[in-house]
Amino acid sequence: NGDPHSGNIMVSVEKPGHARPILLDFGLTKVLPKPRKLALAHMLCAAAANDIGSLLQSFDDLGLRIAPGHENVYSSAMDMARFFFRESKPAQEARREMRDSYAKRKAQDDQEAIRVRQDKSLRRNPVDAFPESLIFFARSLFLIRGLATKLAVRQKYLEILRPYAEEAIRAQDVSKVTTIDRTLSKSPLAALLQRDLDALRQQGFVQGAQVAVWKDGQPVAEVTCGAQSVYSETPVEPKTLFNVFSCSKAVTAVALLMLVDRGLVDLDERVEKYWKAFGKPNVKVRHLLRHQAGLVQAGQEALAKEPFQLLDWERMKCYMEAAVPERVPGSLSEYHYLSFGWLVGCLVE
Repeated sequence: NGDPHSGNIMVSVEKPGHARPILLDFGLTKVLPKPRKLALAHMLCAAAANDIGSLLQSFDDLGLRIAPGHENVYSSAMDMARFFFRESKPAQEARREMRDSYAKRKAQDDQEAIRVRQDKSLRRNPVDAFPESLIFFARSLFLIRGLATKLAVRQKYLEILRPYAEEAIRAQDVSKVTTIDRTLSKSPLAALLQRDLDALRQQGFVQGAQVAVWKDGQPVAEVTCGAQSVYSETPVEPKTLFNVFSCSKAVTAVALLMLVDRGLVDLDERVEKYWKAFGKPNVKVRHLLRHQAGLVQAGQEALAKEPFQLLDWERMKCYMEAAVPERVPGSLSEYHYLSFGWLVGCLVE
């Protein structure tokens, strides 16, 4: 709908707190080309799944340009998506949230202004251009949100729109996603690997993957398959980056064990002997490596509000220092799926 205003919508109020639009006069309409329609669907799904890579790709496909080199491109993109698709709430609650959001944003802007004064190259808007199709869509969405807020109706727009977006994505022909051809991938071993990878993808076990085989220090096979995301047709290439997740735990643990091997760290010593600000006298070095420190939830509450704090080593270190063990250290092994890297890494540091 290209002409949203209250005169184009009739509302049925069944009882206080329960209302719905029953007629939308389309008037001026905007038909999206298929590529833009798919890009919008990708944006919806990526925002719902907190998939920052796919979200940025959808922005690019839509024509929404984030200024190159902008310092907070990742957090800015996710904040933008969350604001765009935020749920509607009763007016008083919505106003309170907007005030809190404004105050938080103003504090961030004040810090940004200081950096801009120090570095003139930062003086640019994070968004270079908004696409026409997104503006049309936003006007309709904001109108419905305003009506819902006025009528004290809660609506979670991502939950409503996501099934339709997923249906649009499923309708595309993903079989056209191709595998990158490379000279190294033409060996007999590569052919066997490619066959097995393609079979796994056809059976739904693999979305996208890379396999590289090295022998005696030399690469002998390198194959890829699939797309970079369930919301993307971009093929996986040998240069495609993936988050390795907990593979890094092994590297971090070896770094600490190297210090133990050199006699610089004792497994049975208290962590705070080496990390003065750690402040938990009952936690030993051995407890960290065995996932027995009782600090599984360290920093989780703060990260739930601002997940991009993960990128700030010093801030995460402070959360580890402030955390209180959830149980007696050494009493139980629990997988420290997120906190392990900072607990062990800061000790090594």
